[in-house]
Amino acid sequence: MNNKMLLALALAASAAFCCNADAIEVSNVTISQNPSTRLVTVDYTLGGEPAIVTVDFLTNGVSIGEANFRNVYGDVNRLVDTNGTRRICWRPDLSWTGHNIAEEIVTAKVTAWAKDDPPDYMVVALDATTSLSPVSYYVSTNALPDGGLANDVYRTSRIVMRRIHAAGVRWLMGNDGSVKATAAYETPHYVTFTEDYFLGIFETTQEQHRQFSGYAYTGNSDYAKNREDVAISPKVMIEYRFLRGNSAPVNKYRKLGVDRCDFKTLRSKTGVDFDLPTDAQWEYAARAGSTSLMWGDLTWSEANFKQYEWYYSNSKKHNEANSYPGGDGLQHGHPVGSKPPNPFGLYDMLGNVCEICLDTYIADLGAEDVEDPLVTTGSNRVRRGGNINNAFSTANIRGSYRTSIAANSSDEKIGYRLMCPVGLKFPTEEEVTE
Repeated sequence: MNNKMLLALALAASAAFCCNADAIEVSNVTISQNPSTRLVTVDYTLGGEPAIVTVDFLTNGVSIGEANFRNVYGDVNRLVDTNGTRRICWRPDLSWTGHNIAEEIVTAKVTAWAKDDPPDYMVVALDATTSLSPVSYYVSTNALPDGGLANDVYRTSRIVMRRIHAAGVRWLMGNDGSVKATAAYETPHYVTFTEDYFLGIFETTQEQHRQFSGYAYTGNSDYAKNREDVAISPKVMIEYRFLRGNSAPVNKYRKLGVDRCDFKTLRSKTGVDFDLPTDAQWEYAARAGSTSLMWGDLTWSEANFKQYEWYYSNSKKHNEANSYPGGDGLQHGHPVGSKPPNPFGLYDMLGNVCEICLDTYIADLGAEDVEDPLVTTGSNRVRRGGNINNAFSTANIRGSYRTSIAANSSDEKIGYRLMCPVGLKFPTEEEVTE
């Protein structure tokens, strides 16, 4: 083909990808390659409203896989305006190993996503300059640049959020007693969600928290002394009141209670209304939408739990310095994401460290159906998940377990996970009531 890629018209965005397809149009798509620099350019026009744009490259109508073009740049993987011709750039010779672009028939598929119906993964850069939007979007973790999740940048200066498709879902929260006896704190009841939400795939790390709060690593006085992995381990010893304040009640608009605290700084830095997940949001995500105490058809067994989660039995070298040579005797969490994820792509949901939720704690949530529940009465907060000090025989590590923590309390084994609305901002009271 004389070092020239076959030109092809890319596929336009369709209703399957845009919830507001009538207001968004992709047109005039062309693809070409510079024979000298090997740079591939995809030009397109975006009409109607600004939209989030992603691209796929195909041969014989089949995607070559996001990992082979995660080095794309330009007007892609972000919110794009509608002014004039837009351009996506790609160097296939640097990423598509073993392929000669001169001999391939390649087409480009440009997809536009409505702002309120984005792709499944969002990455927020904590080190972005003021002139660069800190928010980008990807169809999978394979598409993440700089080597993907294997790069610790996603545990230090970038936050990866997974879209949880929950809108319209009616789901059984709590323990139905089919595996273990049901306690009052896990009374089974149906929950219906009206909206999707984004949830951090990792527990927030020490370095991520430091990036936006400015505070040094915390924990036992020896926590960071002899540990190379402390930066990518969960942030612990953090109080609810320092995360989002404790001077005002929480309401569904999430405007209150975020003054003079870490989340106010994070929201200002990124433009995203980050918060803690509600009790129900956390459990739905942890159990990947299933009624299993773990998820799906996965049998509740210690062998399965050990494969996916950090708990006492596989963390003894941390917990018992005297019994295990080389152990430091400190109850600190492991680097996030070092065990496989659950089916929603979330790591360490049931182990490693416990996580604080937004709700105030009441022991029994009752058996009635509820919609988008958020408990706001009381002072203590909900604490979820197990930690590296919990044995498999305890109730703490199952997905339905709920307990509490005071707003002014902290612990070596308690951290948190970030949540935000799909539209990045919570609606104001005026917008909801219009």
